[in-house]
Amino acid sequence: SSLGDKINNAHKLVVTSARPLDKLKWGEFEAPKQLTGSNIEEQIKDLKNGDGGDIVIFGSPTLVRTLANANLIDEYQIVMHPVVVNVGEHLFDNLKEQKEFHLVDVKTLKVGSFLVTYRPAKA
Repeated sequence: SSLGDKINNAHKLVVTSARPLDKLKWGEFEAPKQLTGSNIEEQIKDLKNGDGGDIVIFGSPTLVRTLANANLIDEYQIVMHPVVVNVGEHLFDNLKEQKEFHLVDVKTLKVGSFLVTYRPAKA
């Protein structure tokens, strides 16, 4: 099964304050559940304590920072591309404290990028 199939068939959650989910187009796939409010950290903590499997974040530095500050991220998988830009958000801006990590794995991808996997060092 391809990565696309796995993503399409995965149960999805959306963390957003931008618009109601009924305004977003989801195609033929199950519409995701929306997490809203000021207690996103508690909602994610409850999900992690459940039996739903891994939670993956795609493309949200704001959510990564929020969950990193709450120590709710068990593993970081970051794709590094051979391009440097001077615009956009920084992934680890505004962290409450220094974070230390252990390198778990590095994979070189066909396009010259690499996937780096880190886990937080336990204090």
